[in-house]
Amino acid sequence: MAPTRMLLPAAALAELERRWRRRRGQWLLGEGSWPELIALNEPSQSLVESEDGFRKFGHWLKAWQPVEGVTIRNVTWSRLGPQALPTHWRLSDASAVAAALGQTVRWQRALAALERFQRAWPDAGDLHVRLANAHFDMLGDAPEGELERVIGVLRWLEMNPSSGLYPRQIPVSGIDSKWLTGRARILGDALAVLRPGSGGSRFAERAGLRELPDRVRMRVPDAALAAHLGGLDDLAVPIEQLARLEIPVRRVLIVENLQTGLACEGLPGTLVLMAKGYAVQYSSRVPWLASLPVFYWGDIDTHGLAILDRLRAHLPHVVSVLMDEQALLSCPPDRVGVEDVVHQAATLPRLTADEAAFYVQLRSGRYGASIRLEQERIDWNYAIARLRAELAD
Repeated sequence: MAPTRMLLPAAALAELERRWRRRRGQWLLGEGSWPELIALNEPSQSLVESEDGFRKFGHWLKAWQPVEGVTIRNVTWSRLGPQALPTHWRLSDASAVAAALGQTVRWQRALAALERFQRAWPDAGDLHVRLANAHFDMLGDAPEGELERVIGVLRWLEMNPSSGLYPRQIPVSGIDSKWLTGRARILGDALAVLRPGSGGSRFAERAGLRELPDRVRMRVPDAALAAHLGGLDDLAVPIEQLARLEIPVRRVLIVENLQTGLACEGLPGTLVLMAKGYAVQYSSRVPWLASLPVFYWGDIDTHGLAILDRLRAHLPHVVSVLMDEQALLSCPPDRVGVEDVVHQAATLPRLTADEAAFYVQLRSGRYGASIRLEQERIDWNYAIARLRAELAD
């Protein structure tokens, strides 16, 4: 076994930093056993006598001489005589650890901040533990007035668990929606303790606040249909309002690229929904989509087909368009790009047999390594002709 290397102050500080990050939450709560000891890996006589060992030994001894809290063991070696060997770096308490790491100011601020939460919620022990272990940086770095704002918002949310207000309506001085977004993690964690069972994985749900509406960009490439909307043919529509839409749509085309959707013209009876990427779960909140023919046109790459697969979890009847070998081979090679990361799934269960075979071929590199053909790189005359043919009544 190779001899253990003598631990120099820089390495000991790195070890102390690791322990600080693991244990500072416990120490903030007054827990932990003291002193904290870091073994300095004192050498044996034979190690010192080895090649270059004496020089390293001298350097090690000199490095630890000015450091406070070092435990010394006096030994007499048979050949090298009496030695005073540093054996451990001994840190008496958390304040000493903080001082050694240059963290005294942050440590004192974190202690004072936690005490303020403890005074505000004296019986919420679980809250104190959560704050100490998960939010030390906020406790130690909060600027002047920040804790009062956090505590004020928490108290208001406690008293108004289902306000339904937008964040900017919360009547606490000094906060706005950007501030609340930046503090959503600590506020959400605190609410999970103060109001267990409040529900929801998102902060707004847990806090009982109103979220900005989830919208989808909608294009109406049919003047007769647009007339039912006062002639409007390009709108960003909240999903809840889209679900209530009542116009004589005959089919829906979902596309990945915004400009592709905007460019669509001459598609009678068609509604185009655009640019939501993987976030296709909104489709399950629009009941009338289940009763209409729905087409999906995404990029030709593994992720485009993965989005199609995910969409079919909500709309099993979706038909893909322009996502096949024919569309890929219609383009010159210089229009074909490369995926940053190939989708990891070996198979996608909701693809048709032809789509699944195409997906496997894309992953295997049949058409080139990690190829990607974005929608907007397909010749538009070719694309619109195929769309009109495949979406025709």
